[in-house]
Amino acid sequence: MAYGGLAVAPVSSQDGFSEDAEHVGVGIVFQPVEDGTLYVKRLKEGQPAQRSGLIQLGDCLCEINGIDVFRQPAQQVKRLLLGPPGSTVRLGFHRGTDPRAPLIQVALQRCMPGEQKVGAG
Repeated sequence: MAYGGLAVAPVSSQDGFSEDAEHVGVGIVFQPVEDGTLYVKRLKEGQPAQRSGLIQLGDCLCEINGIDVFRQPAQQVKRLLLGPPGSTVRLGFHRGTDPRAPLIQVALQRCMPGEQKVGAG
C-alpha cells in the first residue's frame, strides 16, 4: 500500500501508513534497509518531490525540518513528513552512501495526490 506522500516498501496493510485530507506528503516512496535507513525508491510523477528536480533515486533521508531521522522508526518519520495540505516540509538527503557528502536540502509544499505544487530552498 502506498500513499501520495510517504510509503515505505515493502508495505503491508498492517503498517498504519495512510494519508487523509488532513495529513498529506510530497510524493516519495522509500525503501528501507535492514539497519533502518530509508532510501528514495520512487518519486511519484507530478508530485512536489519529483517536480523539484533535487531528489534522486537512491538518496538517503537524513533530516526532516532539521530533525535527525537517520535510521529512526518509520512511524516517527511518517509523523514528521506528513502534514496539512499546503504546509512546507524541509527534507535533508545524503546522495549515495558517503555520510561526509554534503546534505542536500529541499523545501517542499505538501499536497494531495494530483495537485501540482512545489517549492525548493
